Amino acid sequence: MKKGAGIIAAKHKDIVIAGMLFTLCRNVFSELRAFLLRKHKKLCPNNLFYLEAINYVSRVGFEYFGVGRSRIYCATYNYKKQSRAKPVQLYCQYLLNKANKIRAFNVHNKKYQLAVEVLKNNS
Repeated sequence: MKKGAGIIAAKHKDIVIAGMLFTLCRNVFSELRAFLLRKHKKLCPNNLFYLEAINYVSRVGFEYFGVGRSRIYCATYNYKKQSRAKPVQLYCQYLLNKANKIRAFNVHNKKYQLAVEVLKNNS
């Protein structure tokens, strides 16, 4: 498969304890989001995801393995750097249509609270 999307799941005692959502496009494997049940964090299921994903990527000939965005020098950035990931500056383009400026995303806005709580409690 050279393009598409998928999920990798980790089970412990017949219970799914973690998962990774990824996309495949052109020559890039991109991890979009990884989730785990906090009570199973000590089992390090995310390490298994990355190992399996890297093995898959190398078997099918993908050139790049994207591990997602991180703010510079935050914990996930430092973790990825330890794994020899190379940072790449990402640029965004916006179609403003009739707007004059880009809308700011405010995590404290009440309409986003459910999404914020779900992501916070499942990461």
